[in-house]
Amino acid sequence: GLFLSFNGLYGSLPPRLGDLTNLRDLRLSGNVFDGALPDSLARCAHLKNLYLDDNELTGELTALKSLPFLEGLFLENNKFEGGIGTLFEYFDDLVILDASNNKLRGTLPLEFFKKDKLKVLDLSGNRLEGVLPIFPPNDVLEYLALQNNAFSDDLPAYVSNLRALTHLDLSSNSLTGMIPESL
Repeated sequence: GLFLSFNGLYGSLPPRLGDLTNLRDLRLSGNVFDGALPDSLARCAHLKNLYLDDNELTGELTALKSLPFLEGLFLENNKFEGGIGTLFEYFDDLVILDASNNKLRGTLPLEFFKKDKLKVLDLSGNRLEGVLPIFPPNDVLEYLALQNNAFSDDLPAYVSNLRALTHLDLSSNSLTGMIPESL
């Protein structure tokens, strides 16, 4: 692994990161990195943990599509933007995804709730909108944070299908209606 978190490192992430093709763990949290993710990051196909949180990174997350073995993905407190759409449908091993406090937009993909390993999903503080999906039965997801977005309409009764939940935060959205009896 490469562990450089909580230093005073700054500038763009170097394209040569992609030369570390056998890297399993990359931790760059708490620095002052800026700019977009280098496309070469896609060559680090064996990454299991990627910590980019608490930087000034921008741009879209398309370079992540080629990292199918990610288990922990920490993107919070950056300036990432773009649609979240189908981006995360590739990550079958994902256990933790924290992409809170960015500028991600779009609707909440149903694919997140079909993952059989995802335990923590934090997409709070983004620009997500629309109606919450009809959640499929899920016995794995424990933590779901979607506060400070722009979700609207009723809180679906199907939230009770997320049977392992110990934390659900939907505050500061535009939800209406009654709390479902199934909760």
